[in-house]
Amino acid sequence: MLAALVAAAPAGAQTVTSIEADLGVIASDNPFLLDGGDTEALALEFAVRPELRLQPGPTTFVEIDGEAAYRRYLRRYGDFVTGHADAVVRHRASDFLSADARLSYARELPIDALTDSIDFAVDPNSVRQRISGRTTATLTVSARDRMTLGAGFDRIRYARPSPLSSTRSWHVDAEWTRRLTERLRAGLMATATNTNISGVGNLSGIGVRAVAEYRFSSTLEARGQLGVEWTRYQITDGQRRARLSGSGNVCYRPQRIEACVTASLQNEVSGIGGLQRETFVGGTFRYRINESSSVTALGEYRAADLTGPVIAAARTNATRLGAGYERRISQRLTLTGNVDYLRRAYLSGNRADGFAVRIGVTLTGDRR
Repeated sequence: MLAALVAAAPAGAQTVTSIEADLGVIASDNPFLLDGGDTEALALEFAVRPELRLQPGPTTFVEIDGEAAYRRYLRRYGDFVTGHADAVVRHRASDFLSADARLSYARELPIDALTDSIDFAVDPNSVRQRISGRTTATLTVSARDRMTLGAGFDRIRYARPSPLSSTRSWHVDAEWTRRLTERLRAGLMATATNTNISGVGNLSGIGVRAVAEYRFSSTLEARGQLGVEWTRYQITDGQRRARLSGSGNVCYRPQRIEACVTASLQNEVSGIGGLQRETFVGGTFRYRINESSSVTALGEYRAADLTGPVIAAARTNATRLGAGYERRISQRLTLTGNVDYLRRAYLSGNRADGFAVRIGVTLTGDRR
């Protein structure tokens, strides 16, 4: 795929490629958040991360990046191959119209993506494979009005027998906003989602939200959505259920700091029940100490009331707290260190938690 894109680029197109290799040691007292004792383990991990940037035309940009990783636990858990690949194309047809398309594949370990999906709180052992795509078009109708249309799909499956089901979904959305002042933009958004649960059937959801964006200053901005979502299950009576739905985020970016807080309450595509009502609260922080060193921190919490046509009512949640340090030793060599605390609640009501410490070294190849 990469070779085809490079070959297709016309003469004079700008191309930038790079590659990173990463070697790390991971120590955890409970890497998969299991019940019982004797869960601690040490692991070795090797990862390769290639990156390609193309500019085949003045207003067209192509970005491709990925990761392939091999992790070997020295006792009990065995080895795993994980990774991801992302391809993005952006095109600006005119001052009034732009579009982009993204195609992604990910093969994820639960311990690495615990709070990304409530699925990992339900089954912490199954490797999840996900293929997703999305395309959007943005039309600047006037100096004040902007319209965005989007469509996408997701396909989720699990690498071994699991309580989680393979799921396919598609979604479309439309958003119209108007710039009311130099700092405030507001409007409306409509969404529709259809999900097919393997061996069960379809369920769907539609929603309408008010949206707003506000820039407090050059370093502080916020965006929020608030509205109603309706869901309907094919295998039940077909009646739609209305619920409040919304999300918001605030980001602060002065010279050396990047800090963001995000919260949402909405339906999410899941391998258990298809669509789940999920609550998420998260924050990230990065501080650049100097030209060669930086520290990071994060906190994330995701919870779901698992209700639907194929499961009994239950509630589960997952939490991640982490901190990291990065220091560039030379132009090519970087040392990293991270510590994470993870916790999940089982469907049965039991809880399990654990710490994970990772120390690694990253070697960056020449850009060309």
